[in-house]
Amino acid sequence: MRFVRRVLLGFVAFVAASALAGLTVRRLMPEWGTPDDPEFRLVAAMDGREVVASSQTLRVIEVVAVMGGVELDLTEAQIVDGAVLKVTSVMGGVEVTVPSGWRVEAKPNVILAGFVNATDPDAGRADAPVLIVDALLVMSGLEIGEAEPSDGG
Repeated sequence: MRFVRRVLLGFVAFVAASALAGLTVRRLMPEWGTPDDPEFRLVAAMDGREVVASSQTLRVIEVVAVMGGVELDLTEAQIVDGAVLKVTSVMGGVEVTVPSGWRVEAKPNVILAGFVNATDPDAGRADAPVLIVDALLVMSGLEIGEAEPSDGG
């Protein structure tokens, strides 16, 4: 009976510490801007977010996921050349969809994490817009994929 009590107490302490960590992240790293702005930050702390960015002059996007997930759709946005996507994820997941034809250059720092750049580096034109991805992933995952090209006719 003592063992069960200790396990339950440990579980309650873990849940309380996780909730406190989520609240702390939200307080120390507040969101700013909107997906319509050239620069914005998304924070998912112990929750999930689905965001479609529509800025026509997108320069900087920051994504913070702590025990949470973010689905970021950039297919309606236009970027200035050399736009930056900064991703910090701890025990979370981030999925990014870019338009076909963008070049994605990624510099991930991964610690017990997974990173997939499923875009085709040879498909874009030489003058295609470039999105630079700077990511810190700790026990997390980041996947960047292309949207299916639409049929023009």
